[in-house]
Amino acid sequence: MRIKLVQDRWEVIKEFVAGKEVLDVGCAELLGTVHAETKAERWLHEKIRKLAKEVVGIDINKTEVEALRARGYNIILGNVEQVDIGRRFDVIVAGELIEHLSNPGLFLENMKRHLKDSGVLILTTPNRFDFYTFMKAIISGTQPSYEKPIAAHVHYYDVNSLQALAKRHDYEVSDFYYYTEGFPTWKSKLTLQPITKARPNFAKGIIMILKRPLA
Repeated sequence: MRIKLVQDRWEVIKEFVAGKEVLDVGCAELLGTVHAETKAERWLHEKIRKLAKEVVGIDINKTEVEALRARGYNIILGNVEQVDIGRRFDVIVAGELIEHLSNPGLFLENMKRHLKDSGVLILTTPNRFDFYTFMKAIISGTQPSYEKPIAAHVHYYDVNSLQALAKRHDYEVSDFYYYTEGFPTWKSKLTLQPITKARPNFAKGIIMILKRPLA
């Protein structure tokens, strides 16, 4: 497969969700209880909502789900490894989710019951070989911590491990991309932009497009 690099994961996702019935899993991102305009502008679920024919969300955070439902969002409380909402979708989006899950294999199996035969599952996740994080570890001599106020990462992926996981659960990898999604500072941009352009495997994140083979 040819390596592809994009700046923003939305560049890829929007092409799949436009006019489709979409299930957005792990979608809350603290938008229900934390008011942050800059984060709201980047909220993937809202972007999908504006383009899709229909979007249903799932999240395990009860407080967030209740707050977002009160604001008119169609979001269901549930564990994505187990929940069954009784219908199937053209597209399932799992944005920055799989690295948080205790049982990613159970998640992939469970998504099969929610995916139409012709549908796609879009996974995005931080890249294990992200150059910026890698260099921070070398310079500081410590393991970089994950300090955001949501569930900690329990898995880290690269393209090979994601492909192996998908194959183990009978998904076909139809495409993958690396994405940069901005740089922390202008100095890091000057350093990292040419590096990731020359070596996309050092980019911040991975996008993988999965199809379930027809039975």
